Amino acid sequence: MLLVKSISKIRLVFDTCSLTEKGCLYIGRLISQEPKLEEIDLSIRYNDVKFEGVQYICAGLIQIKKIKKLKLNFEGTLIGDYSANYLASCLLKLRSLHSVDLNL
Repeated sequence: MLLVKSISKIRLVFDTCSLTEKGCLYIGRLISQEPKLEEIDLSIRYNDVKFEGVQYICAGLIQIKKIKKLKLNFEGTLIGDYSANYLASCLLKLRSLHSVDLNL
């Protein structure tokens, strides 16, 4: 078993894999466990994550205090206006963020 004390970059791809809100809960928990993350590349294209899934991912993101670069690909998830607004307000809380690449 390999133990990594901390990582600064992470790339997670869950495209077209029947990811649900529960999966998003685990993604949010995973990224919140790495407080030194500076770059996140998260793709959940073509999954039905609903509003709750967006909430879980946002809950994980706002735990990261030093994030500088964020790439989110939600293409084909049909998250809707309410979820998109929630995501936008979450991103505004990330004060250390320098770069955002967002695909809805």
